[in-house]
Parts: sequence; structure tokens; C-alpha cells
Amino acid sequence: MANSGITRVAESDAMNRWLTTIGSAAYLILPGVGEEDFLGEVMF
Repeated sequence: MANSGITRVAESDAMNRWLTTIGSAAYLILPGVGEEDFLGEVMF
């Protein structure tokens, strides 16, 4: 299993008892825009 190392570290992490996972997220950070550009222009 590919995640067995990550799981093993998570189980032995001393801070793990204080943390509660409530979700996950993925973010897209767009570059700045000029006066003639529009937000997200590089995506098209």
C-alpha cells in the first residue's frame, strides 16, 4: 500500500491526539493581473 508510511507516521505522531481532521481542500492561487487583463486569463 502506497500510504502505509504516511499512516504509520500519523499513528505515532504525538500531536495526533490533539488534532481532529474535519475535511480537506485544494486551492488555486492565480497570478496578479494588469490593467488590460482579467482575473483567470491565464487559465484560458
